[in-house]
Amino acid sequence: MNIKSSFIFILILMFSCKSEIEINVFTEINSLEHYQDYVADGVKLVLFHSPTCGLCDKQREEIRVLFAEEQLLSVGFAQVNYLTLPEIFNLEGLNGFPNILIYKNGELKHQLQGSNNSYDVLREKLLLLLQ
Repeated sequence: MNIKSSFIFILILMFSCKSEIEINVFTEINSLEHYQDYVADGVKLVLFHSPTCGLCDKQREEIRVLFAEEQLLSVGFAQVNYLTLPEIFNLEGLNGFPNILIYKNGELKHQLQGSNNSYDVLREKLLLLLQ
């Protein structure tokens, strides 16, 4: 009976430990229209990548750390896959991977190329745009 009580107690604890903070995730851009609508309002960071790019994976991980930042919960994070939407890469005049574009209300504020964009650099740029 003691084991059964312990098991029930553990189950109750597991189900009662629910996070109240909603964590951001990457929005997958699926069309040019979706992209244009997405960046039109608010502060948005868009990662342009190729699934075969190792540097893109490294940069994606730097961005994912930003998701949990309470000060950045109003920032939207999206990604555009070159293999499925090369027309957006061409529209933006992007060459190479990864590229990060940061928008505020539809206006391009920062373009960062390469994988050397650290958590600190990205966080600072986003926080300044939120002021």
